[in-house]
Amino acid sequence: MSCKIPKYYLKFVHMKIGYKIKELRLKGGYSQKDLSIKSGLSERTIQRIEKNEVNPNPHTLKVLGKYSKKIFTNLKMKTNL
Repeated sequence: MSCKIPKYYLKFVHMKIGYKIKELRLKGGYSQKDLSIKSGLSERTIQRIEKNEVNPNPHTLKVLGKYSKKIFTNLKMKTNL
C-alpha cells in the first residue's frame, strides 16, 4: 500500500530545508562566505539554497554534512518523511 504525498507538501518541506540551513549557519556564527570556503560549495549556491530558489541535491547535502554534522543530521531527519 502506497501513500501519495501532495506536491504542495513536498515543496513546503523542501522550502524549510533552505531556512534550516540558514538558521543553523547563523547560530554557528558563520557567514555564507565562511560556509562556502569550508564546504567547497559556491557562495551563490548557498545563497540560492537559503532563499529556496533551488532544492539541494543529495550530493550538496553530503558536502554540507562534512562541514557540519548538525546541519546534515537535522536535514536528514526532516527529509525522511
